[in-house]
Amino acid sequence: MKPLVRKVMLLVVCFAIIGSTASFAAADQGLNEKVNINSASADKLASLPYVGEVLAKRIVDYRSENGKFRKIEDLKNVKGIGVRVFDHLKERITIK
Repeated sequence: MKPLVRKVMLLVVCFAIIGSTASFAAADQGLNEKVNINSASADKLASLPYVGEVLAKRIVDYRSENGKFRKIEDLKNVKGIGVRVFDHLKERITIK
């Protein structure tokens, strides 16, 4: 292989590695971001694990009818959110 081709291929591989590392960092950052259950839209709530469009709408409706959640555990008062679902959500949600 010619030296110039080898250098170009090495550069391409380096940029590919750097690009994929940046993508993973951005994805991790999104996973660590907590969702505020007192202000999040239904779309944002639906992006949480085990929360689809229907459950997200229930959360927004509950919030509209009862006011802001005082603690994250109050989310279990929403129909469809029991202990199991809450356990999957508790590290991903906040009220602050």
